[in-house]
Amino acid sequence: MASTSSNTVCDISRLSQVFVTGEDQNKFKLGTFWQKAPAILIFLRHFACIACRAHAKDVWANRDKYEKAGAQIYFIGNGSPTMIKVFKEDLGLEGAWVFTDPNLESFHAAGFKRGFFSAYGFKSLSSIRKLKEQGHVAKRWSPEQGDATQLGGILVVKPGGKVTYQYISEYQGDVEEPQDYSP
Repeated sequence: MASTSSNTVCDISRLSQVFVTGEDQNKFKLGTFWQKAPAILIFLRHFACIACRAHAKDVWANRDKYEKAGAQIYFIGNGSPTMIKVFKEDLGLEGAWVFTDPNLESFHAAGFKRGFFSAYGFKSLSSIRKLKEQGHVAKRWSPEQGDATQLGGILVVKPGGKVTYQYISEYQGDVEEPQDYSP
């Protein structure tokens, strides 16, 4: 579900006040991410998710075009902060900004979906099969990796808190290609 700022379901006021945690256990207010430059927020289901891992690798491989446009990419999961380092190492995301929100406050404020049938329905299982055929690998899930029923999405927020793009995933693997949400 792609949308623009005129029909977004994101509560940007609430989202800007949410704190996320980095791998060093430091807390950061989300509103600071888009204070000076456009922010591309990639919300991950959890750190073990095969679809999220494939999407993160793809976005990171294309980061130059976003950074050249002045945007900064931020990945937001919802597992334990100790999982961030492993996630980055597994996927070769050295230098990436990766955070976590175990309470799911940012996911709720952004309007992202959550539910067993969304996360494990037919479309999700079909997507997982395709990703495995392409050589992508999931990690063994544990509660430390994050909420397995939470779905992710994408937000592009410009300075001043203007949401210029939102994509809400309907199932695992439901993501937009990077060129579709550049600022």
